[in-house]
Amino acid sequence: MADQAKAARALTEIYLSLDEKHRDAVRAIILGRFKDILASAEASWRRFCDSMQFIRPATPEIQAARRHFEPHADEFKRTLREFVTIADRAPN
Repeated sequence: MADQAKAARALTEIYLSLDEKHRDAVRAIILGRFKDILASAEASWRRFCDSMQFIRPATPEIQAARRHFEPHADEFKRTLREFVTIADRAPN
């Protein structure tokens, strides 16, 4: 998910650096890319959770890492979903 977070940040910085005319021109492209990033983040989290099933018994370190990371992963995905929803409703 670190790669998805970096990509989302880079896209945000690019988008915010544009003037309004250029933002309008690339809005659909940027929104599409954010949707791709969201799908990729959700898939990454599912793969991580699936891989945990192969580690039996799960070590205390792995369990602790998952407990600490999961709230951040959930927040990242929730924020991306909210952004995509708001951007989809925005007039073009």
